[in-house]
Amino acid sequence: MSYRVTEYSPRFKDQIAALRCRVFGGTQAFAVKYFTWKYEQNPYLKEQPLFYIALHEGNVVGMLGAYGSQWRAGRSQKSWIIPCSAEFAVDPDHQRHGLGQQLSAYKSEDTARKGYKYSMHLSANRSSLRLQPKLQFERVATYHSFQRGIERTLLARGRRKLKRLIGSRQIETPFRNFDIWAAQSSGSIIGALEPRISEMSDLVSRYCSESATRHARDTCFYRWRFADPSSVYRFIFYVQGGSMAGFFVLHQSTSGGRTTIVDWETSTQVAWSKLLHAVAESNAQNLVITSMAFSEGQTQTLLRMGFESVHVLNTATNPAPGIFLWELANNSTVNGDLDFRGSPSSSKLDVRMICSDAF
Repeated sequence: MSYRVTEYSPRFKDQIAALRCRVFGGTQAFAVKYFTWKYEQNPYLKEQPLFYIALHEGNVVGMLGAYGSQWRAGRSQKSWIIPCSAEFAVDPDHQRHGLGQQLSAYKSEDTARKGYKYSMHLSANRSSLRLQPKLQFERVATYHSFQRGIERTLLARGRRKLKRLIGSRQIETPFRNFDIWAAQSSGSIIGALEPRISEMSDLVSRYCSESATRHARDTCFYRWRFADPSSVYRFIFYVQGGSMAGFFVLHQSTSGGRTTIVDWETSTQVAWSKLLHAVAESNAQNLVITSMAFSEGQTQTLLRMGFESVHVLNTATNPAPGIFLWELANNSTVNGDLDFRGSPSSSKLDVRMICSDAF
């Protein structure tokens, strides 16, 4: 079969949505809405989406996207834009023809040509790395997770997989228990259905690690992130003296399921512990929290509350989920003076799951 890989054009938008439906499920209307949010409304790549398609006889049969992310390092107010890989799919009738590698190579060449030094994958795993075997990638960090209330046996995983396969999984109302709890919350701990973006971004600017290389979490990012049509978010705020002293952001998919703590910022460890206890009191089921690195105080609090550390075997052939970095060009006009080389440790990175396209 003959294929042609090219850049995105608006005339292919409906075909891209149709391919997403075929590979991932869902409706055409949702697929269009999701693409519009993720690529056309991304605040960091405004000129044209970095999105690539494989064509066969004029039809879209493969796709690979890159959404924009903003990074800061140290105390500098300067920021850098880095494309993050996402949204890889190939029509089932056209798989095993090398389209993944063709799309990936084209994307890397195009982003390097446009002046980007780096490309990242914030939710990289074994399958995503197989697409780029000839590119030099560097593991920047590995995720560490704790979970509570999730069945981890092979039998339990088999039951969940069987339910998905036969389509018998009951669609839940996202955050049903949390919303009941939030309506009754008062005092210094408050549950909410909507974010307080200005106060949250201000808290981040005051208490985030200035020594770390970090993904931006400001008003621009939060406004875009919380508009994700595939996600449902809830918020818990810790208020002292009339001012916000901490927050947690919770995530579920639109069909409910597990609750993931995807973002937080607090003024003290005490505030962090109070918010984690509030999550438990809100009757959130199947809790997961993931980060690059947890402090000793956070780890001890999680263990005391019954969370279990999730250990993932990490090998060269089966890498654990994490952040991976590809260097595209030595000379760059966009992010050339941001240096990720040297495999910085997780403690030098400040990246929450809210920054990943998985949430």
